[in-house]
Amino acid sequence: NTVWVAWSYRMMRQGNYDIIQQKARPYLISFTAMTLILMVTVTWATHMLAPQAYRGAGPVVPVVMAGTYVILLYSFPVNLTFYAKRTGLISAATVLATAVNIGLNWWLLPKIGYLAAAWTTVIAYAVLFLLNLVIVRWVVRSPVRFDTWRMIGLGSLVVGSACILCHVFDP
Repeated sequence: NTVWVAWSYRMMRQGNYDIIQQKARPYLISFTAMTLILMVTVTWATHMLAPQAYRGAGPVVPVVMAGTYVILLYSFPVNLTFYAKRTGLISAATVLATAVNIGLNWWLLPKIGYLAAAWTTVIAYAVLFLLNLVIVRWVVRSPVRFDTWRMIGLGSLVVGSACILCHVFDP
């Protein structure tokens, strides 16, 4: 993200919005592929190599990795809001996403257990990502237009894969 931000801010100062959009696609697709490969590999390795006592934590691995991927998605719009110096909007979105996380944990932890905490975090990160998409598009009105549907589709693919792996490798 540090490299991406420095480069994209330079491009925005120069008015090269189309280049940012073009470079975001391969960046996003590369990280999607790496995440999916690592998600399968690490989940399988955890299942196969971890002692029996630790295998119960195996289903958490792909969920945590999916959450990390959703934060990558979030970094695209939030960096545009940072660039526009509208950080109060970021704080408001973060408070809302935190409230979603706390509420879902309060509701689901007693019913589902520790795995609920991982899933509620993924959901809160997704809320944060979507709120920041709305902020960038309709409040900040950034001239940079990422392919929102591609981002949502790839995010759904990664989260769906985590869901499948969570069930496949459940001890």
